[in-house]
Parts: sequence; C-alpha cells; structure tokens
Amino acid sequence: MLTSRSMSRIRTKQRENVFELAQQIQDTPPGLRGAVFSYRRATTRTYERMASAAVLLPGMDKILLDAHAPAHVVRWACWGKYMPNRILRMGLALYVRRELERVGQAESGLSWLLDCQKSTAEAIFIESSKGKATLDWIKASMYKQEYQAEDGGCSPRFWNELEKKLNQMPLDQFWAEIDRRVALKPKRNPPKKSRVRVSRPEMLPKKYRDMIRELAAYEAEQFGTKKGK
Repeated sequence: MLTSRSMSRIRTKQRENVFELAQQIQDTPPGLRGAVFSYRRATTRTYERMASAAVLLPGMDKILLDAHAPAHVVRWACWGKYMPNRILRMGLALYVRRELERVGQAESGLSWLLDCQKSTAEAIFIESSKGKATLDWIKASMYKQEYQAEDGGCSPRFWNELEKKLNQMPLDQFWAEIDRRVALKPKRNPPKKSRVRVSRPEMLPKKYRDMIRELAAYEAEQFGTKKGK
C-alpha cells in the first residue's frame, strides 16, 4: 500500500529521472496508474512514449539527464515526428538555454524553453539559412559509420559537430525573434471583461456619479419614475 512517504519518493524520482518514472508507469497495471501516479490518461501516454527504446537513440537520454532537462523538455524531444527532428529538438533545447537571473530556480542554473516557445524556436531555426542544411546533415550523418557509437547511438564527435552548427546562429538574435513571435501569438484564453458592480454609487468617481444622476433625471422625465409621482 502506498503511503504519503512513498508518493513523495515517486515525485522526487520524477524530478531526478523522468525516464525511470516513465518505466515505472509502464510497469504499473493500467488500472492502478491513476491511483498511484495521479496522472491523466493523456499524460500517461506521453510517459509511455518516453519509455519506448525506439523513440530516442542510445545515449540521448543520458545527455538530457546530465543537463538536468525538465520533463516538459524531454517530452518535446520525444514527440518529434522523426528521429532527425528529435535530435534537432534536443540540440535546440540545449543550445538556447539562458542564464537565470536568480540562483536556485533550476538545477542547471539555466532557463529552458517554455511550452509556448518550443515550436516557435524550431520554426525559426528551420527557416534560417543554416537550419535546413543542419537538418539535412543530421539525416545524412546520424547513421554513418564514422559517427556511430558502440551502443548503437551517435558518438561524441556527432554531437560536437551538431553543437558547432547550432552555434552559428547568434543566441541574442535568436531569442529576440522568439520573444517577438511569441508576443504576436493570439492568446488561447483571453481575459473576459468583467462588469464592475458597486452597491454604493457614492463610491464611484465623480463623472460616473454625474452620469447616473443624468440618467435618473431622464427616466423620471420620460417615464415618471421619480419618487412621489
């Protein structure tokens, strides 16, 4: 039986190793996953994808864990359409990190892409002069013998070459374009205009009190609503 202490350990494990958490979800019977992990079904499918060995190349999970990548960044990398897209997403997530203003906000000391910035950052890079060429290089080189590691993944030489290609784009200009496009995005849930209700008219500003008096006088003249009639 799970206690509050065991649930606390599960949450701590989620922060430490998202891949181990994904494997724990896979090892738990489907009928018990909601009670044990308190996740929605869609979230469980996301962790199911993370636990699949075919989603990422060997070694990519270690790179993300060593960089203290949060779960939402790992999820974004895993949900790339094809393997080259997942490699590019992981490289971009690592490349565009910025230093935090306050120490202690993240284990790595760097800020990661937010959910509203990820697709925008990927689109900006693909649209750039080096973006399409970098993606084509990933497709052509990821399975080459010279870039293969013993475990079947990509060697450090491959990741070093990818880092050099990503560093060709100035980070300040890249972030400026990301912030500009994110600011232009329409809000999904714009704030609703709320009506201000005041029980005591004397609390309103003078111009509104004058408008209320003029409206009351007009109604009294037209409809005879004045008291005493």
